[in-house]
Amino acid sequence: MRKASVRKVLGVMLSVFMIISAAAGCSNNNNNTAGDSTQQASESNGAANTEGNTAAQAGDMSALPDAEFSVMLGWNVPQLASQDAPVVKQVYDKTKVRLNLESPPANVDEKLNIMLASGEMTDAIVINNPSMAQKFIDAGYVIPLDELFDKYGGQIKENLNSVWGQLKNEDGKIYKIPSGYILPGADRMLETGYSFQFLTNVLEAKGWYKPQTFDELTALLKEVKEKYPQYIPMSLALGTESFFTNMVKTLAGAEGVRLYNDYVWTPDDKLIYKYKDAGIRDSLKWLNQLYQQGLLDEESAVQNIDGFKAKMASEKVFSSIGSWFDNMYEANSIFTQDKKPFRFKYFLLKGNPEVAKTTYDAYGANYDSGVYISSKMKDPERFMQFVNYLNTQEGNLLQKGVVNFDGEDKDGYDYFITEEEGKKYIKSTTFQVNGWQNDELFASKRGLNTFGFLTFSTDMNDHPSFTYQMSRKELDFSMWWDDETKRANEGYGEKGTDWIEEGRSTGWDYTDIAGLNFKPESAEYIATTKVNQLSYNTIVKLILSASDAEFDKGYDEFLKKADDMGIGQAEAAMNQMYQDRKAEWKQ
Repeated sequence: MRKASVRKVLGVMLSVFMIISAAAGCSNNNNNTAGDSTQQASESNGAANTEGNTAAQAGDMSALPDAEFSVMLGWNVPQLASQDAPVVKQVYDKTKVRLNLESPPANVDEKLNIMLASGEMTDAIVINNPSMAQKFIDAGYVIPLDELFDKYGGQIKENLNSVWGQLKNEDGKIYKIPSGYILPGADRMLETGYSFQFLTNVLEAKGWYKPQTFDELTALLKEVKEKYPQYIPMSLALGTESFFTNMVKTLAGAEGVRLYNDYVWTPDDKLIYKYKDAGIRDSLKWLNQLYQQGLLDEESAVQNIDGFKAKMASEKVFSSIGSWFDNMYEANSIFTQDKKPFRFKYFLLKGNPEVAKTTYDAYGANYDSGVYISSKMKDPERFMQFVNYLNTQEGNLLQKGVVNFDGEDKDGYDYFITEEEGKKYIKSTTFQVNGWQNDELFASKRGLNTFGFLTFSTDMNDHPSFTYQMSRKELDFSMWWDDETKRANEGYGEKGTDWIEEGRSTGWDYTDIAGLNFKPESAEYIATTKVNQLSYNTIVKLILSASDAEFDKGYDEFLKKADDMGIGQAEAAMNQMYQDRKAEWKQ
């Protein structure tokens, strides 16, 4: 992490939004790696139970010959980790396994469809879309993993325990290794990934103003257009489909709409196609009204994410919508390096004052995303051993970062073990904190979270089984603030722990509807795919409508066409699957 996620897939604060870190680079701390790994193994094994020790030993491959596996990731990564990155190197030293990671283009499904058509596979494939995964299963390109789990995946089975059955395919077999999952029973701490972003200098000039609703934001954008002609009031990157998707999720969150994939879970316990929801429609119409008033970047409809980020970083844009990490992180890194007296800051707005609860954060026990072993892999047993090891407490800690166990906050380490109130915790080093603040490629150069997609997540959650839980001080995000960010947050009276309550207040649990998907060959799947293709192009055009009447007319025509294409039948089938699941879970 999208997936996720993640992010797609950050060290503590940021890692939850960085789905995977990657890059080239080496460390002056490589001489310490072997000693750290030995001490790490000793401390972890002392805390593990008997079954966990057995699983860890089964995955310990340090005495085996080298092995290499190619893996296609489920998200685009601009820069992939070098084998010399410190974290990558220490995992290799312990396991003698190297991963040759491949990054797909922004349109991941397009790459997967090419693989399906050509039959050319990597050894393993990360697939986030269950319907796409089913195509690989039906084609015989990926193998069932039941026997491999029984022989070599004991730790993964133990970790998932009571929810193990949720990995099963409809044929009763298991084809995927869960990716970046949360251990059942974990205490979650949520920070939203979706938001509205603003330049702080304008807000500071208005007495640290914070818009609360769409109407207030509209008024603010009008003021920016009048008083700050150097800024585009709001810019979007609708030429990149992932940006469009994140934008729609953000708008749904502001409207208090529970959006999961293509469907909205309504208050009366029904599932409707997302663009039929009144809240999503109203928010898209609001965007169109911004365009009508000249408050939206005229290039938004065709602008890709790279062009958009360039504008953000060159101080041409005042605000945007979507994933705060994708949209503003690079710009803020540059502002920090250039010592600019402003930053981009995000807020969670309400569509209108009547929204009782926003829904920016979705969470739940979702095992849709998985790592699939292709039929071309020559040594799936070794791969499963490797993954199983990473799912032990020892292996998970090893892949997390270079850890200093002597209790000192030293350069060259990513984490150190500290004691708080008589208990040991893991804490980010000053070296890592400064790295995140000053170098947007820091995680890549270190190799942080390179293997996160193959193990359970320890970011933003605590579990009794963790050898070291996150430092309580780590929950205070002010440790990550540079001077300018600190000044702005203090201007708003914000504390470094406010995110905890903010995440809880806007979160909702999607477990009951997670994983409901149509078979790829079904009429419902085909209809939904075609309507989604239509919706992307149509909605972007509707945002550019010349009037409210033109928007409404076009939106109504789109919904009618969607029904003609079969989305109504797909809705009915989705609701039946949901009812069937509820009945099954009651048994």
